[in-house]
Amino acid sequence: MTTDEGSTEPAFKTRAFLWGADMNPTTIRRRWPEGRFVTIARAAGLLTRGAGLPAGAFGPEVWGIIVETGAAQAGTPVPLALPDGSEATAMLMAEPEAIGSAIDILTEANYWELPQAYRDRILGYIDASATA
Repeated sequence: MTTDEGSTEPAFKTRAFLWGADMNPTTIRRRWPEGRFVTIARAAGLLTRGAGLPAGAFGPEVWGIIVETGAAQAGTPVPLALPDGSEATAMLMAEPEAIGSAIDILTEANYWELPQAYRDRILGYIDASATA
C-alpha cells in the first residue's frame, strides 16, 4: 500500500501515532493544518519509559490517536492495535517533553475519550505519585 500512485513510501509513513500532551488538537493543527484524525490505537506500555515515566506506568499499553498528516514523516515506526483488534503501523514522533506530565496525559486521554480503564490507570498513577 502506498500513499499515492506516484509514491513509493508505505502509507503508514504519513500517519503519526500521538499520545499524551502530543494529542492536543491545537498542537496537531499547528503541525499539520490539513491533518485528520483516523482512529484511536494502543501501543506497548513501554513507551512511557521514553517520556521519563516508569515502563508500563499506565499498564501494559499506552493509548493514543493516529493522525493522517498528508506527508511522509520522520520518526520510528511503531506497531499498533486498533480497537477492533486489527493491527496497524504509524510513525512515533513525539519528543519526550512533548508527552507532558501525567496530568497532561490524562487531560488529553479524557478529551479523546480513550478507554476508561486506561484513564483510570493514569489517574491511579497520579494518585500513587502524589502519596509517594
